[in-house]
Amino acid sequence: MTEVRERTLPTAAPAAPPPPQPFPRRWYQVETFRSLRHRSYLYMWIGLVFTSSGMWMEQVITGWLVYTLTGSPLLVGLVNGLRALPFLVLGPLAGVAGDRMDRKKLLMWSQVIILGLYLCMAVILLLHLEQAWHIFAFSLITGVAWTLNQPIRQAVVPTLVPREDLVNAIALQSVAFNSTRIVGPVVGSLLMVAVGPGMTFLAASLTWIGVLYCTQKVKIPSMPSTTRKVVGVWTDLVEGFRYVGRNTVARGMMVLVLIPMLFAMPMMSLLPVVAREVFGGDVRVVGELMAANGAGSVVAALWVASRGDRRGNGAVLMRSGLVMGVSIVVFSLTGNYPLCLAMSVVMGASSMVYFILNNTLLQLSAEPQYQGRVISIYMLSRGLYPLGSGVFGAAAEVIGISWAIGIGGVLSLLLTGLAMVTLGRTPEWRELARRKEPEPV
Repeated sequence: MTEVRERTLPTAAPAAPPPPQPFPRRWYQVETFRSLRHRSYLYMWIGLVFTSSGMWMEQVITGWLVYTLTGSPLLVGLVNGLRALPFLVLGPLAGVAGDRMDRKKLLMWSQVIILGLYLCMAVILLLHLEQAWHIFAFSLITGVAWTLNQPIRQAVVPTLVPREDLVNAIALQSVAFNSTRIVGPVVGSLLMVAVGPGMTFLAASLTWIGVLYCTQKVKIPSMPSTTRKVVGVWTDLVEGFRYVGRNTVARGMMVLVLIPMLFAMPMMSLLPVVAREVFGGDVRVVGELMAANGAGSVVAALWVASRGDRRGNGAVLMRSGLVMGVSIVVFSLTGNYPLCLAMSVVMGASSMVYFILNNTLLQLSAEPQYQGRVISIYMLSRGLYPLGSGVFGAAAEVIGISWAIGIGGVLSLLLTGLAMVTLGRTPEWRELARRKEPEPV
């Protein structure tokens, strides 16, 4: 039986964001970038640029190395999905930690661990000691650190900007993440060819020094002390699941994010196989396809940032999911490289609109004291990414890479259409279509 007693405990109760500390207004007069006038959010945003730069470079290296060492599409899919597996096991506990502990310290320590892992992998590659299991171990352990880092990073954003800037702030995070997807894979692939994987991994390691500096400069508001019952970790965790269960909008967002994670996104982990088997190319083709996807994502994220919190976000979310499915099907049917690049752009744009609006509506529907747990439960979907990658990687070995990607696109399209019809019948979703944003439940 859980022991319950009364004492003062820091909780994630609503905290007023710090007053904006604007930089010169000349380059903030553009409405698209209005969230960057909040100094702490700006540092968090710049840190994300460093984070994603290193991550995209690393993903090009690991995917190509595994395919070179093993020649197995299945293992390529698994290694890129393995880093997401810890979200399935540890994600909810990370959310509880974020609601109970110092978020800034948790961010700093997780990033120090990732930097150390990058440096260890760089040394292994420079000494030419690499084996496939090294890359799998690196991906898994890095995934554990990411499991702690990502829910807290996202839960912190609503405390750094006012509520009316939240859609813009989340969209600009996607701009940072995906603009580096244009540059990171290209730079990573060129460095791989020029100086080898070891020096490329070392370059990726250096980006994490910038991440640590920026995180240190962020002023995360302390959680006000309120009197509530002090309960165990598991009780807090169960309470988070119950909250999602009674919040119709949050529950719907959780279901919707599963569709692309299982059926659409595994395509990205199989790009090394596409590059060699469909186009007869090398790691540079992987970089170009990832860059095209990132270019579409950046354009879409800027559009959402400019659009702001207008009405009809739920309808836009659904339509973008349908476009995403169609683009994957067309990608799988053609062996024409320019058309595949174009479909990569479309997929990047549609998936970005989908994920930004899904994430935003989820956070706007959650009370602040539950946001860490809600985001961590939401990120359980990332733990299913290895399942999708493994299934479609295995399918690629049996029926070919084009058929495997095409089946994923068809399933994504059909399930999004089914969700559109099913959710459209609920009063909460119809209300969401009329309003700009959901109210916290």
